[in-house]
Amino acid sequence: MKFPVALYLVPGLVGLDLAAKIWALGALDASDPAIFLVPGLSLKLAFNSGVSFGFFSGSPVLVLIVTTVLVLALTVWFFRTSSSLDALALGCIIAGAVSNLADRGVHGAVTDFLAWGPRASPFFVNNLADIWITAGVLILFGGPLLRSLGSTRPKTAK
Repeated sequence: MKFPVALYLVPGLVGLDLAAKIWALGALDASDPAIFLVPGLSLKLAFNSGVSFGFFSGSPVLVLIVTTVLVLALTVWFFRTSSSLDALALGCIIAGAVSNLADRGVHGAVTDFLAWGPRASPFFVNNLADIWITAGVLILFGGPLLRSLGSTRPKTAK
């Protein structure tokens, strides 16, 4: 592991997400209507016992086991990578997964509070940890794609 900054990223992102979830649990009520922030984004407390979009909500033990195994595998990859971009991406994914895992362990479900879409009927509700995971996946797969596209550009004459 040559990227100690990425190592500090994980606890920082976990702390930020858990602090936001604690705030949401104290400030929002699941029975209240969504609170408008900006067009397309509102605050709405919700709980997800499954994974993305509620998949596997009837299998909490399976979700816990699979998530734990994935976190362990990603952590091994994180410490073995020689790429700073991969370390950043994996750090984001691990932080999001660990935070949601901790939340699931304490509350039996993941606390969601960011409602995306129309206030009256949002498309989905997620949290900062989900954003970290999404950003990490985009960096992990998008980085090499962008590098490969850049290497196929024709060179211009000087």
